[in-house]
Amino acid sequence: MQEQISVTIKIFPPFSKSSKSIERTLYINKDSTIANLLNIASKEGLIDISEILENNEIKDGVVILVNGRNVYNLAQKLDNNDKVVILPLAPGG
Repeated sequence: MQEQISVTIKIFPPFSKSSKSIERTLYINKDSTIANLLNIASKEGLIDISEILENNEIKDGVVILVNGRNVYNLAQKLDNNDKVVILPLAPGG
């Protein structure tokens, strides 16, 4: 049996399936990637993956943070207790 790790995912509107942000802890296989996590979150009904990815790349206007750092590579591996946040790009002023 594959070792599991705990990853917290926080999804902000408009990407959450609700009008509020959703935060959930998911247990995924060790050596899982951001792409694996997004697929699991989609299967759990937390996100609509087509709103976040296009042609296996992160869509423009979508920001994915892992432990507070911007991530662009869907193949990045996740570690136990990582925190992944998905939010819209918010132009500042």
